[in-house]
Amino acid sequence: MRKKIARRKKERPVPIKNVIGIVVASAVGTVFTVLLTLICSYILMKSEVLSNTVGIYFIACVLCGALLSGFTASKKCTAKGILSGLVTSIPFSLTVIVIMLFFTKGQLAYNTLFLFLGIILFSTLGGIFGANTKRRN
Repeated sequence: MRKKIARRKKERPVPIKNVIGIVVASAVGTVFTVLLTLICSYILMKSEVLSNTVGIYFIACVLCGALLSGFTASKKCTAKGILSGLVTSIPFSLTVIVIMLFFTKGQLAYNTLFLFLGIILFSTLGGIFGANTKRRN
């Protein structure tokens, strides 16, 4: 009796389309976050809102940007929605770190870790939503 030899699958390189899609999706999420933050800042400036709620508005803007970033990545890439959302959260998180370091003069808050966990979660959810709408077409 002859034993079957398990053959390893050849690993294919990552298509350049996926890398470009991830970069474009991170850029779209960043631009959307900045625009949404500017709109919320204008609304907060014109209305009489307590200064304690400014952080909540910022977190909401960042998480909406992460959701859009994951959604855009899964639309542009050929990878699965969860994977493209997770991978997109890395450059988006790095961009948010740079922006936060610029505005806080090099100091990060203690709840920054929870913000990044939220970015990973919302970017993954956006990737799932994008993959589900891609398959319906």
